[in-house]
Amino acid sequence: MIKPVGKVLVAVTWRDPHGTGKTSCFYEHELPHSCVMITTYGWLMRKDEKGVSLVGEMIGDASMRDYTFVPTELIDAIEEIPIRSHTPRTRGPKATVQAPK
Repeated sequence: MIKPVGKVLVAVTWRDPHGTGKTSCFYEHELPHSCVMITTYGWLMRKDEKGVSLVGEMIGDASMRDYTFVPTELIDAIEEIPIRSHTPRTRGPKATVQAPK
């Protein structure tokens, strides 16, 4: 895993004022009339009064992909996701099996 130096992995829960595609058809009583709750996971690249910027993928040359910006007014919660450091397993001595005589 490539972890950006000084960055944390977070889950951001926010209200998405979504729309539908141009080919979706609804009757008036079926129209969605509220935000959809979304949880987006990613590396927290920036957090300020405007909102948060997350990226989902870090590439070996320090470039990024899967960018999401969420305005502060739409954020309900930001939760840091702890990352455990990887410790390789140690194996005990191999058992020896003797062939039958």
